[in-house]
Amino acid sequence: ALARALGERAVEARAPTGGSTVPGRARALSIASSASARVGEAGVMPASMRVERRWWKKANRRVEVILRAPVSGLGDVDEVARVRPGRARNHLVPGKLATYVNAEKLAAARERLAARERARIEAGGEDGDEAAATAQEEEHKRKERATVMKMLTAEPAIAFRRIKDKKTGKPRIAVTRENIVEEIRRQKSLNLAPGALMLERPIVDFGEYDIPLFIRGEPAGERTVPVVVRERL
Repeated sequence: ALARALGERAVEARAPTGGSTVPGRARALSIASSASARVGEAGVMPASMRVERRWWKKANRRVEVILRAPVSGLGDVDEVARVRPGRARNHLVPGKLATYVNAEKLAAARERLAARERARIEAGGEDGDEAAATAQEEEHKRKERATVMKMLTAEPAIAFRRIKDKKTGKPRIAVTRENIVEEIRRQKSLNLAPGALMLERPIVDFGEYDIPLFIRGEPAGERTVPVVVRERL
């Protein structure tokens, strides 16, 4: 390693103007070979290499801490994590996110972890975790449905403008279930299946209408979508 380092420095060095780098390189390799021989004979590492090794050890030093709160990338409460000293000193310990490890704290943390694991197993273990995840997913779906229903049933109404037929006084083009679904997508950015609208026949008159909804998980017909058909002037 010392020979390579001295050789690389020799390559970077330049000879005087008009000279060549080859003699300089050969001289550096000769010095490196003799230095390596001296290290082998004396069994002593050069001071420069000792300093470099101490620097490497200091740069890669880690300390162990016990987490007092969940920390992303490190672990959960009472788990042991290895971090840089600066992170522990400046962030984790002052912020009460972790504490330095000692025998007493480590034993207490392991006991708390074991107690939580026993409680989890007694509560059902894997089945309990799956049941909790299922319940959470169902709650999320329920909240999502409630949000969609609120957006569907809230004002403003889904508006249509149709040309008035002079003979009948009615819209020339009726408003169908598919028309309403398309306008809901355009006006409220919601994707609704046509079957969710309880509309038996197209709307053929001007006016305001409340179209009943059929959404899974909600009472059929209890919620309505406001629709208004106006004359295009």
